[in-house]
Amino acid sequence: MLVSEFLPFAKNLLKHIYEPAEAHEIVCILIEEILLIKKQHLNILDKEIDSAEEMKLSYCIEELQKGKPLQYVLGYAWFRKIVVDVNESVLIPRPETEELIDWLLEDNQNLPELKILDIGTGSGCIAISIAKEKKNWNISAIDVSDDALELAQHNAKKNVCSIEFKQLDILSPEAEQFLKDQNFDIIISNPPYIPEIEKAEMHINVKDFEPSIALFVPNDNPLLFYKRIIELSKCLIYFEIAASQSNALLELGEKTQRKILIKNDISGNPRMAKVFPSSQQ
Repeated sequence: MLVSEFLPFAKNLLKHIYEPAEAHEIVCILIEEILLIKKQHLNILDKEIDSAEEMKLSYCIEELQKGKPLQYVLGYAWFRKIVVDVNESVLIPRPETEELIDWLLEDNQNLPELKILDIGTGSGCIAISIAKEKKNWNISAIDVSDDALELAQHNAKKNVCSIEFKQLDILSPEAEQFLKDQNFDIIISNPPYIPEIEKAEMHINVKDFEPSIALFVPNDNPLLFYKRIIELSKCLIYFEIAASQSNALLELGEKTQRKILIKNDISGNPRMAKVFPSSQQ
């Protein structure tokens, strides 16, 4: 089969899961990653797919037909300037999270030394990205999941950076003493924030494959993790947030007497929040 034949063939196999434009994008990424042909070159480059390549592509398409996200099928994801391995024990890194890191780095770029904690590190993409760009900063990361921490440690080694990892549930009593003892300058977190009731409406590739523990919160307490982190720490905090929860988070700031700044992402949606230190009111 020629590459030019594979593209429409694969798109057709995925039409029951994805809209045509999204299916096209997914197959183009697959072609680039496996056949090393960029999307912009598909109209000028064509070749016969060899048997080894065909086996890889067939496997990937079979997995994609089940609804498995492309990054899990490939086993890795691009994020900012790094590549991290991913599996179903961690969330797939998102572009919004890249913007959150940009914000933190822009705000603090002239500070030579900082002690930073990434809460709910998952694949380690946040902590690793910061550690790669700020080698003099002291970076720590925690997660409740042992499987996630194992993968994050692997990714840190793969990307040649030093990070202190710890298994810890931020909701546990032990978390309070940990934060007091460590005295971090900045906390960054992309915590769970999707109410359970919204799970049924989500795409199969999220609700059936990405870890629920990293996504969902009780319907009656959607700001559970934000409240907890703000309560436990007086330092500067950067959060990724749901666009629908920005007003509720501002109200939480008033209740906890913390100044909170909401920032829009590149699409104009309120997806980031900065909680100022308790002394800066």
